[in-house]
Amino acid sequence: MTLGEKIKELRKNKGLSQEDLANKLNISRQAVSKYEKDINEPNIDTIKRISKYFNVDLEYLLNDDSSLDSKDESKNNISNNVNNKNIFLYYIVLIISILIIILCFIWSLIDSRSNPNFGEGFYLWYIPFYSSDIELIIFQVLNILGIIGIVISIIMIVKKNKNK
Repeated sequence: MTLGEKIKELRKNKGLSQEDLANKLNISRQAVSKYEKDINEPNIDTIKRISKYFNVDLEYLLNDDSSLDSKDESKNNISNNVNNKNIFLYYIVLIISILIIILCFIWSLIDSRSNPNFGEGFYLWYIPFYSSDIELIIFQVLNILGIIGIVISIIMIVKKNKNK
């Protein structure tokens, strides 16, 4: 897209005639017509005024290959990629947290201090800081981290899905 085509597109999107745009930029209508037909190019001061008036980047006006739609589309693609990575990360945290809880539960069942009976191992899993043993402290910290990870992941996944 040429500079003239961009000026014409911006003008039409705002619903302005060439005369209206010329008055806003303090130039002649013929100058606007020549810019849009790519017969003449505006000087840098006029390009700056066009950029400011239409609230677009100078880069957009000066680069032949860029368009407003493609810039918005690329920003949306970048935003979607970031959101997809975030949701993927939340699912990973959720899976890891569930695995931590499962492993801690299994650990409590096979703990040598507990009776091999299912009930006592299950009971130990819920008693925080059962002894001063460092193993049990680590065990409880892992349980807490697992539960926190599950809760936060679910909350964030639900929020992200509502925003879509």
